[in-house]
Amino acid sequence: MEGRKGIEFSCFYNLKEITSLKLKGCFNPCWKGLYCENNRPSGGGSGLLIKNFKLDPENPFCKYGENLAYILTSNHYPILYVGASEGGLFGRKLKTGVFGTGGRLHTHIKKIFAMNQSINHTKGWRSHAKERYNDLKEKYKITEGKGLHDSAADDLFISIANCDSMHEFKSTDELGSGLKT
Repeated sequence: MEGRKGIEFSCFYNLKEITSLKLKGCFNPCWKGLYCENNRPSGGGSGLLIKNFKLDPENPFCKYGENLAYILTSNHYPILYVGASEGGLFGRKLKTGVFGTGGRLHTHIKKIFAMNQSINHTKGWRSHAKERYNDLKEKYKITEGKGLHDSAADDLFISIANCDSMHEFKSTDELGSGLKT
């Protein structure tokens, strides 16, 4: 790795403390943890929804540029996702930024909570979504039609890093799988 620049990540910040993240919808206690051929949760999934959420204007990431790497993790579940965005914090176009409308984090939250909101739920997220769903069902003793407690996403944390070029950190023989976009 001689001559290669490293990237320095920020501290981890709780998503609920730096964003307006709120879960909506009615929890579906009957979801069986199955996914359809279109890679979406069957039977409406968890029944939860997410509205566009915003990054707090006083956020710790305001100095970050366009090429970002980020880590999404939990202090309760064994998840660690490393992602990349060439759209900066908010993206110039829909779905390109980390925090923007329909951005990368928006998509990850939908997968984490088995939301059936027009995205492809990749296999890597499914076992976690099922585990989280079952834990929420038990923890909150939720029955059909009742809302979900606001603390359901309190365990999610993010760290962000600037990168000179995302291509330098994508999959290489030296770095193994590298960053995934």
